[in-house]
Amino acid sequence: FQVRRTFFKRIDGAPEPKHSHNLYMRHLGEKGISWCADSKEEGVVDILIGRVGALDDETYKKALDDVKRELPIFSDEAVCGGQLVTIPVRHAASLMVADGYVILGDSAFMTIPMMGSGMAGSLLAAKILSEVLNGEEDFSKERLYLYQVKFMHEVGAKNSGINVLKNWMIAIDADKLSYLMNKRIIGEKEFSSAGSGNGIKLGFNDIIDKLIAGFWHMPLLFNLISGVSKMKKQMAVAAQIPEVWNEEKFNEWRKLYERYF
Repeated sequence: FQVRRTFFKRIDGAPEPKHSHNLYMRHLGEKGISWCADSKEEGVVDILIGRVGALDDETYKKALDDVKRELPIFSDEAVCGGQLVTIPVRHAASLMVADGYVILGDSAFMTIPMMGSGMAGSLLAAKILSEVLNGEEDFSKERLYLYQVKFMHEVGAKNSGINVLKNWMIAIDADKLSYLMNKRIIGEKEFSSAGSGNGIKLGFNDIIDKLIAGFWHMPLLFNLISGVSKMKKQMAVAAQIPEVWNEEKFNEWRKLYERYF
């Protein structure tokens, strides 16, 4: 996921937008996101433009101009940021440890796949690792594996489900995603939940309501329900990681964990 995130100086006297935080999924029909977060009290506007694969200058400028047309609250003066960076947006690595070695943070793909936010998850992983080590000098694979198990239970399982959903949203036609949003079949509640790493929850009553709302596009709605079902199955499998290191059992789990990717 290639991203440019820039804090622009806010235009003095610019009207407040209806929403302080605006997220554009599949912005301009492209595979990626953009966001505009207004911080009037700090005098800056946080603009992120991100695309899956590559983000060239032309794509960036086109997206930035489109955001500015809709939300003319920021100037061309960059306060900070603006660098082109690459961040992982996928499920956590299926194996994070070896004798005397662990991976953590971006190297272990510890980001929320929908947004690319990873600082909180990485800090939690560091805390988990410190608790597992607990001052002892046992750095065996068997001991370090406990760190992966706890991380998977607390963060990794949810994020792997979010990655299933993210891949579904990237694969679906942009106009179909717009239909789902315009009909409020997917709305603020669902995106907020997915963006925070909690997945989309569809109970029986939710599905009935969405069936009514999406009556004229039943195949697409069932496609969505199938995607959410895969997300839930993925989260359940990820949470069933063997509690102690056993190579045979781990390899069986690993195949299931990677099945949708």
